[in-house]
Amino acid sequence: LQKYFQDRGYPYATVESGYIVTGDSSAFATLAIETEKKAYFGSVSYAGLGNTRTWAMRREMEFKQGGLYSVSNVTSTREALYKTGLFSIVSVEAVDFASKPETLDYRITVAEKPPRMIISRFGVGSDINYPIFIEGTFGWGHRNLFGSGRQFTIEVSSKWEVIIEGSSNWWPNSNFKNMKNRFDVKYIEPWSFGTRTPVTLNFYFEPGNSEEIEQYKIQIIGFEIGAEHTTSRKWKHNLSLNYEQADIYDIEDPELRDEILGGRDKPITRRIGYSAVRETRDNILVPTSGSYFLGKVEMAGYFLGGDENYTKVSFNHSRFFEIRDRFVLAIRGRAGIMGNWLKEEEGGLDILEHRKFFLGGANTIRGWEERSIGPKYANGDPRGGKMLVLGNIELRAPIIWQIWGHLFFDTGNLWDYAEQFNPGSLKGSVGWGLAIITPVGPIRFDYGYQVMNAEQEIDGIQPRRNNWHISLMYAF
Repeated sequence: LQKYFQDRGYPYATVESGYIVTGDSSAFATLAIETEKKAYFGSVSYAGLGNTRTWAMRREMEFKQGGLYSVSNVTSTREALYKTGLFSIVSVEAVDFASKPETLDYRITVAEKPPRMIISRFGVGSDINYPIFIEGTFGWGHRNLFGSGRQFTIEVSSKWEVIIEGSSNWWPNSNFKNMKNRFDVKYIEPWSFGTRTPVTLNFYFEPGNSEEIEQYKIQIIGFEIGAEHTTSRKWKHNLSLNYEQADIYDIEDPELRDEILGGRDKPITRRIGYSAVRETRDNILVPTSGSYFLGKVEMAGYFLGGDENYTKVSFNHSRFFEIRDRFVLAIRGRAGIMGNWLKEEEGGLDILEHRKFFLGGANTIRGWEERSIGPKYANGDPRGGKMLVLGNIELRAPIIWQIWGHLFFDTGNLWDYAEQFNPGSLKGSVGWGLAIITPVGPIRFDYGYQVMNAEQEIDGIQPRRNNWHISLMYAF
């Protein structure tokens, strides 16, 4: 109640509460509310500025001189200044609050971070494509060009998949596979169109990548313009425009080369994309309530030109429910579809493999090996699909110390074309797992059993119909 009045022009409002017992099972609650007088925002002064221009501070302000007082606007101003990444300390304080003036002047005191920075990141992670990967980045940058909050960075990064395989001994074999190397030159304009909408200009070069695909290596050079806008504490929107040229090589089979490239030695791609994210999870690492939604639309070619023509639409939605203060029910639904709706003679060549969906493994359908579900080439390598359906349900609970257990059911499939969709062909697995909760996220061990449309024997070889997985973070 106090904050209610302080957000409506009464900074000195006080609320006292109590109760009066009137019988064995009843009482009256008492509230004493004193609003005091109304107040308005006055002038703002700044302290601690050495590199940052005053106008760059003013644009982050959520209140203006003469405006009706609101404590929420003071809090959001402090948060906005922190989010610029320019300051290590931000203090927003009324100059003379104790004497209760009708016009409140404010002083903003900051401690600036050094404008030049050395970028050094190293981490172990997990995503929809890889159970465990190692990624490192090194670079140099300037976070406050001309005192305006504009940023410029040069970065070099490398990504390695950690492949863990079974062994005759008690300890599994493991090796590393270089999946991706990348060079980035970025410029970030923090405010665009008079709004807090950061726009990023990014030149990038990826030499000899083999991420997600086994059929070829790809070298990419490209340029991207991206804009991000947050409409509320829950919603974030991204818009991007991209141009890239790819050099695809190391395809030994001539027939496979013709099938993949279709005469395109160095295909050029022009595409636009839009994504929306809604985040309400109470904890990103170990969620117990809330939800997460990601919707994406991507279009390449057509009126934009280039050698690739496709439209790709996907969504991912997770929901979490706490049951009796101990159990957590987690549910995820994911779907995606893509296609080239031009006729072949108008540019209707097949979509390149690294654009497609892949399915199977620790973060999608457990019990199957990584990316093993869906269309395959004659040699058994995955070729990806153009329609994906995935559903997961998982019951989680703490067991002892920082160890949680979970039971799961995963189902879904991947098809070459949307017309091939058949609910009867959905694959499914059940299983159990353990997760060790660490400060940087869960370390997860899962064992999955194929129970729906299990792998069939091929050429007398009986495939494994159960698999164990190790990964970081929960699958969703």
